[in-house]
Amino acid sequence: MEIVLDERKKAEDVLSSADSPANPIQNVFLLAKYYYSLGQTRAEVLAHVEEYLQRFPYVVLPKWQTTVERMVTKAKKHKLVEIQGIPITKTELEAVAQLQKESLQKLAFTLLCIAKFYNAINPNNQNWCNTSDKDLFRMANVGSLDSRRQQKLISELHELGMVGYSNVIDNINLRVMFIDQYEEVGMVITNYEDLGLQYLEYIGDKTVVRCKDCGKLVKKRSKRLDYCPECSQEHRKESLRKAAQKCRNRDM
Repeated sequence: MEIVLDERKKAEDVLSSADSPANPIQNVFLLAKYYYSLGQTRAEVLAHVEEYLQRFPYVVLPKWQTTVERMVTKAKKHKLVEIQGIPITKTELEAVAQLQKESLQKLAFTLLCIAKFYNAINPNNQNWCNTSDKDLFRMANVGSLDSRRQQKLISELHELGMVGYSNVIDNINLRVMFIDQYEEVGMVITNYEDLGLQYLEYIGDKTVVRCKDCGKLVKKRSKRLDYCPECSQEHRKESLRKAAQKCRNRDM
C-alpha cells in the first residue's frame, strides 16, 4: 500500500510517465478516481483506463477485464485525495521523543502519521491506523527486523498506552492514543516515504542525510555514503562505463 496525499498529481504523473511499471493494474483504481473527478461517466472512465493499460503489451487485458471493471465501479464511491500536508503537533512529537528506543520512536511516529492521514480522509476514523504490518514497518524503516521483534515493538507501545487494540477478534488495526491535533504544529508531513527517517531528520540525527542526486533520505553507514542505493548503483554503472571506454581508447 502506498499513501498518497495528492492523488491528482500522482495520477497525472502516471499518465505522463514513459516508464513501464511492473504491474500497471495497481494504477487502475487511482486513475479511475482521477477520471471520475473530471466528471466523466463510468463508460468513459473504463475506456480511458483500458487505453492506459493497452500501452503495456505484457498486460493481457481480457485476463484482467473483470478485475478492472470491478475496480472502476468501486472507484466511483471514493473521492480523489488532495491534501497539502498532515500537521504533527509539538505535543505529539514530545510524546514520541519520550520513548527510550529509536525503533520505538520511529514506529510510534509512523503510526501517528498514518492514523492522522486516515482521520483527514475519513472524519469517522477515530485515530485508527488501517494498514498492514508489512507496509507499516516499511514506512517506519524498521522492516529489517524479524517479525518477532516487530511484534514486540507493538506490544511495548501498547503497554505504554501509546496504542490500543480493537475489541473485534479478527481486527488487527491499531488505534493511536496520543493524538492531540489542537496543539501547536511542530512539523508537516508532505509525503509518506521513509517516515522513520523523516522523524530522525526532524530531531537532528546526523546519520540521516539526503541523497545528493534524488534527495531520498538515507541512513549513513559510512562517512562516504552520499547516495541512496539506487543512485549509488547508477554511479557504479557510470564508473564502469567510463573505465571500459578508457580501456578501449587506450587500446586503439
